[in-house]
Amino acid sequence: TVSVLYWDGMSTAEERKKLAAEQYLAENRVRWLLENVTADLINFTPTRPHPFIVKRVREVQENGLVAMQRRHLIAVVGGPASGKGMACAHVAQELGTVTIAPAELLRNEVKDGSEMGKRVGELLHADAVVPKEFVTELMRKKLDSYSGSAADEPAYVLDGFPRNLEQALHFESHGTELSKVIYLRASDDTLTKRMELRSTDNGHEDESTADQRSAKLRGFKRATLPVIEYYKALGKLVEVDADQPPERVEVWWLP
Repeated sequence: TVSVLYWDGMSTAEERKKLAAEQYLAENRVRWLLENVTADLINFTPTRPHPFIVKRVREVQENGLVAMQRRHLIAVVGGPASGKGMACAHVAQELGTVTIAPAELLRNEVKDGSEMGKRVGELLHADAVVPKEFVTELMRKKLDSYSGSAADEPAYVLDGFPRNLEQALHFESHGTELSKVIYLRASDDTLTKRMELRSTDNGHEDESTADQRSAKLRGFKRATLPVIEYYKALGKLVEVDADQPPERVEVWWLP
């Protein structure tokens, strides 16, 4: 289309310039875009707003109005044996959410034999820490694999992610925001007893002794408690009593 501006011969150059600017803003829906991106900034309070803004504007350019319908990402964190897996399964059954578990993504990557998978396998074999870049890249890859319409995209529940503040900040630095963080709060005594009960299960051999269980609790407090405090400060944290049996943890806390 061709834009045509109208003004009378008595209009000043400044007035014509203002009229042209107003028409430009209206035709390109600039104010609408800025209002929506500003609303997202207030809602999601990204740690680094500039990359977030760039990503949101690009999404709107590529996908139009539907791009403003953001993904609903809910993190579920808690100590070892706090019931994260069962809580995620409960939410999926009740609300139709999709669960994403970083540990499962890492195992699948190793099984696929990709370059990243080979490196991850080496690190896991050496009992070393997997770099945050690997974990967040797999998370984003999984999220971006959805091929349906944005309006029909389900909410996602992240099982045990982020495990530390470094992961959280790296995840957010690329414009991916968490809507809520659910903290399954349980006492050390409850977590220790549950770890002892499951220590004979496959995959939990590292919880067989009292020293191992204590080490896991210390690791959780050192790594994940800063994540909890961070999202609490942002007003995104919801605490749930996980001292009760995992099967009794309700899903009322989801928006």
